[in-house]
Amino acid sequence: MNIRAIAYTIMQALHQEVNKAVNLIIKQNDEAIYIEKIDTHQKVRLYTAIGRRSPLYAGACSRAILSFLPDTEIDDYLDSIELISFGRGSITDKTQLRETINQARIDGYTVSHSELENHTSAIAAPIFDHKGDVIAGISVAGIEANYQGEKIQYFAEKTLEAAKKISMHLGHDE
Repeated sequence: MNIRAIAYTIMQALHQEVNKAVNLIIKQNDEAIYIEKIDTHQKVRLYTAIGRRSPLYAGACSRAILSFLPDTEIDDYLDSIELISFGRGSITDKTQLRETINQARIDGYTVSHSELENHTSAIAAPIFDHKGDVIAGISVAGIEANYQGEKIQYFAEKTLEAAKKISMHLGHDE
């Protein structure tokens, strides 16, 4: 199935509701790749162009995929990489990364502040296929100042709803 085609209408609705950039990524080997983006209402645009790659540990959307991979795959990934800083909020300690993965599994979503670029934030949720495997992530992203306090929970709820709708269209029945 073409996840971009399935997700696009849901992404548009999320973008209209939260008035923030919405990104869709997939896992490709040991990286995440941005495959769709909607940001028509933003005065300041983030550098999250379609085709951009990022490591699975950096940024909410990438880490939403990493966090919901099988434990053995996470362990293999963490054993094989060096954590490099991209922004002032980048996670460069593997113990801290494992803690954020564990928290994501509890919350169902991930949050990042200045991980890939300074002064930006994102909230992301995983997308699952018909087998229950994580195959993608969806995020809302923007300027860090807009992602504080109670707004985090609001954006998280809306992002989780969108991820669940896309997952259901892919045959995931939770």
